[in-house]
Amino acid sequence: IQRVWEWSGEPLDLSNPWLGSALDTGIGAANPGLSNYKDAELALIVAATCAWRAMSPEERVVKSDCWAFGNWVDSLPRSKGRQFRHIWMYLLFPDECEPSSSENHKRRIIKCYKDTPGVADELKAMDQPGDSDRVRGDKLLLAIRRTLEKSRGGPFSFYEPAMRAEWSPVAVQPEK
Repeated sequence: IQRVWEWSGEPLDLSNPWLGSALDTGIGAANPGLSNYKDAELALIVAATCAWRAMSPEERVVKSDCWAFGNWVDSLPRSKGRQFRHIWMYLLFPDECEPSSSENHKRRIIKCYKDTPGVADELKAMDQPGDSDRVRGDKLLLAIRRTLEKSRGGPFSFYEPAMRAEWSPVAVQPEK
């Protein structure tokens, strides 16, 4: 981080609280597709950046809401199947989006918990006609998270071993 920051010509203030222990372990791990298709991931970043810069300030304000932004990114021709879309959504909207760049993981989590009592009620408040499939999935994940946080007594990670064993039993190795 320090090396990249200093490319700007400014020294990095290492006492900044944003550089605390949260950066020690990272926020997730991308699957090999991010590396294998980095040209397509970069093409999305460039296309999205160009499209964003071409918008008027008023259009940007409209799209600065999590779901509006997600629908906008999903409307870009190069966004289908790109992991960066999920990374971007989490980095910009961590209160609404999951720290997962895997569409497959998201589908598994949804399949496991979508019928949990309370999820449908949480989702009703967010449901909007015209949302992209991925935004609908992100909203369903948020509804699941809110429901599970209530029933489990607070914040959690879908990647904690006990939690992951619920939605991805194959990821948990049996003890020998």
